Amino acid sequence: MSDPFLWLPQPKYSLDHVRGLALGAPYQMVWWSGRFADSHCDDYDYRAGGFGSKRDLKKFWGITGRDDAMMTMRALLDGMHAPEMDEALATALPFRRETPDRQAELVQLVGRQSGPAAAQAVSETLMALSRPAMPELIPPTTCAWDLTRMAMLARRSVAHGWCTPDDVLPLLQRAVDIGRQRVGGWPEYGASYVVGRALWCADEGPADVDESLEIHLPLVRMLLTDPNSPWNRLAW
Repeated sequence: MSDPFLWLPQPKYSLDHVRGLALGAPYQMVWWSGRFADSHCDDYDYRAGGFGSKRDLKKFWGITGRDDAMMTMRALLDGMHAPEMDEALATALPFRRETPDRQAELVQLVGRQSGPAAAQAVSETLMALSRPAMPELIPPTTCAWDLTRMAMLARRSVAHGWCTPDDVLPLLQRAVDIGRQRVGGWPEYGASYVVGRALWCADEGPADVDESLEIHLPLVRMLLTDPNSPWNRLAW
């Protein structure tokens, strides 16, 4: 297995660039193919095979060039999924250990007060929180789910030649600022990412939540414990 944390022999970009890219570190590690990307933690190179190709970014994100990429990154910074997930999480979390009957009462109450979509979100969140692998400590925000994907798109947009490093640097700086405002450090950021991704999968059912946790909990653990990881080499 290749080294998951490659670094350039000499720095090429500013610390602001590198810290912003570190937000997207989970997506630098190519877990879906059983190997790690042959790319550097402190550069915009990205050679991860098929996933993340221009074809896939068009298919999954609707991105075909610079304008699409910049618009999508800004939308992630504004909160693409985290605000709605955070609202459902704040409602569901106090009922995490309640009986199924009590949880059902909560879902019905939310439905009467806020409508069926909100009730469905709370129901899916309660299901996700009940999965055996879900961490015991749940962060108050899932903002890292949006910020990680924003940094991932910054890396890939530059690697594909759609954007320049100067194009994406202000967005990466803003992402770092948002992260610092919302969470207290890399461990909490990692938990925010893991929980956010699990909640994002919840509408597909418990099997998808379990798979997400099975993959991403060890990945984040590696980022937090490997001394060569950007999350250890860079101060929050």
